Amino acid sequence: MKQIALLFGLLALGPAAAAQSALTKPPAAPVRPITNDYFGVKVTDPYRYMENLKDPKVEAWIHAQGEYTRSALDSIPGRAALAAQVRKLDESQPARMGEVMMLPGDKLFYLKQWSGKSSYELYRRDGFSGKEVLLVNPMAMNRPGQPPATINFFSPSFDGHYVAYGLSRGGTEETIIHVVDAETGKTLPDAIGPVRFPVASWMPDGHSFLYNRLTPPPPGAPPTAAYQRSRVYLHQLGSNPANDLPVFGAGVVPGLPISPDDIPWVNTAPGSSYAVATLERGVGHTLVLYAAPLKDVGAPKAHWTRIGNDEVHILDYALRGNELYMLVAARGGPAVAAVSLARPGIDHWGMPLQLSEDQSVTGMQAGSDAIFLTVLESGRISLVRLPYSPTAEIMKAILPFSGSVQLYPQDPRVPGALVQLSSWTRAPAIYRYDLKSDSVLPTKLWPSGPYDDPRGVIAKNVTALGTDGALVPLTIL
Repeated sequence: MKQIALLFGLLALGPAAAAQSALTKPPAAPVRPITNDYFGVKVTDPYRYMENLKDPKVEAWIHAQGEYTRSALDSIPGRAALAAQVRKLDESQPARMGEVMMLPGDKLFYLKQWSGKSSYELYRRDGFSGKEVLLVNPMAMNRPGQPPATINFFSPSFDGHYVAYGLSRGGTEETIIHVVDAETGKTLPDAIGPVRFPVASWMPDGHSFLYNRLTPPPPGAPPTAAYQRSRVYLHQLGSNPANDLPVFGAGVVPGLPISPDDIPWVNTAPGSSYAVATLERGVGHTLVLYAAPLKDVGAPKAHWTRIGNDEVHILDYALRGNELYMLVAARGGPAVAAVSLARPGIDHWGMPLQLSEDQSVTGMQAGSDAIFLTVLESGRISLVRLPYSPTAEIMKAILPFSGSVQLYPQDPRVPGALVQLSSWTRAPAIYRYDLKSDSVLPTKLWPSGPYDDPRGVIAKNVTALGTDGALVPLTIL
């Protein structure tokens, strides 16, 4: 609904927005040329001084720009009434849902932002109709003079007893990792950070997890060094993070070709006796994967085996037991490859699914009964199931309506999949796909609002012939 309101609002603002050009001109920024010598080439920048945001003159110019912008927007005829209507529609929904994860026994953990509140809160509940229990309220942690806190990730332990979550303040990318006891709601003393790439992968013992942390650069190092040589560490609950053991990354595992610019993670999964290490490398975000027995992670004898080679472009993956399912860029289109981590050589790979060149995968998760993919083709997204049985049929799920399809993070012990569905005329809602009945059922986890399914507004997907003869997907409202 918000998309519709904003679309119609922008169309209505066209003539009025043009009229605001008669207002007073915005304040001009002073010119202060600064010349630097780069390898014998002199480069002059008249606005280099603006990099110092604490300069009183820079602050004054920014504030003056803000005042000008505010006056320009406020002078648009009808804007106040239109903004009020957009706000009414936007706030009519009781709450928005963030990330949702379900553990065995329908134990749910999720983020929810209630209407009128500025941040998401972390909740748990047993079953879709169970009682909602608040675990973390970032707004309750705000103190006078402190920037507001927000949750930027969470990860429950395999048994759901503990949940690691990240808090960042004031929109910064720096995160402090905390842990909450999901049974009592009490936050543990553990506080790790600041970290730059917040992820937590739990170990089977339920009392330790793996996370990425930057290595402090040496004195006098260039600013770019702050993002190099990040490593994955193992943290035991109740221990001092300063003593956490590095287990993967540049300079940790002898003999592995890990660049200081590579960003490493180590992922685990319930029921798997292997850990999968990931290096994010290059502009195309190609993944370099390694695997090692989980019991050896952090030990000097840990042996990490490369999955694939430089000729294989891995885009995504899902771990289920000791089987690894990878989305790879193959000839003719993306494909899903499968390999046992006990025999990870490329000669042992299987290829259970080959897509076409005009298809792309936007999401991939592993359930207990199938791999689930969201596939984009001709502007439309479908939910594809890939059962583990070689005789099972690969097919698209029948969705209640056409639109956007988003997979939520999946526990590989749980059957089916949780998906978020929305469209131009339908507000987001959370559905559960059941493989046995091949049905997509609403969970009612996302609170409904009065304008979720507006009458009299129709969205039609068609194709239009482009000037080059190509068919272009087009949505008509």
